[in-house]
Parts: sequence; structure tokens; C-alpha cells
Amino acid sequence: LGARRLAAQHSGRRLEEVHLPLLVMTSEANDGETRAFFAERDRFGLPPDQLHFFTQGMLPAFDERGRILRSSASQLALSPNGNGGVYLSLQEAGLLEEMSRRGVTSVFQFGVDNV
Repeated sequence: LGARRLAAQHSGRRLEEVHLPLLVMTSEANDGETRAFFAERDRFGLPPDQLHFFTQGMLPAFDERGRILRSSASQLALSPNGNGGVYLSLQEAGLLEEMSRRGVTSVFQFGVDNV
């Protein structure tokens, strides 16, 4: 909300006219918990149409020797594809098209280490 206020002041627009969507990339492991965290805090004041969640893709996991890992005898172990997969995940979620439709010209991206 503070960033929207600053943008409104800087641009001379009303707060309601300023759109700074927040796109949150989650993993299969933390998607539900992350969505609940934002919901319990009323999206930190963001309007519902300015908060979007999308899940990152998964890739086969390897050990330190480069051997593929299995989660069972018949299944590969999978791990999130990391920050490098953000653009493919945005595309698969339809968010690149949505940003283009809204006229978004710049994106600020940052990572959060959730180890």
C-alpha cells in the first residue's frame, strides 16, 4: 500500500488509479500455505485483482554426482525449477498475456530464500 501511495503522489494520480500488481511464485509444497498467509492478512491491503499467485514448474532432481533421484521405485523425485523458471511459469499461468493486456512495460523481480 505504501508503494502505491508513493506512486500516486509521484504521478499525480489518485490511489485508486495506481496499479502495482504483485505476482507471487510458489511451489507445490508451499502454495496453500502462502495463499493462506496472504488471506489471513487481508492481502496486505492489495485489491484482489492486483495479487496473483502462480506455481513454479518442477524438474527431476539429481544428487551431487549427477545421478537422477527417485521418490519411489517407479517415480522420479522432483524439485521446483527455481527462479530460472519464472518466465515459463508466468506464461503457463497466463500472466504474461495478462501483463501485456494491461500495458505493463516493466517488472521488478526479487527472490525470497525460503530454505
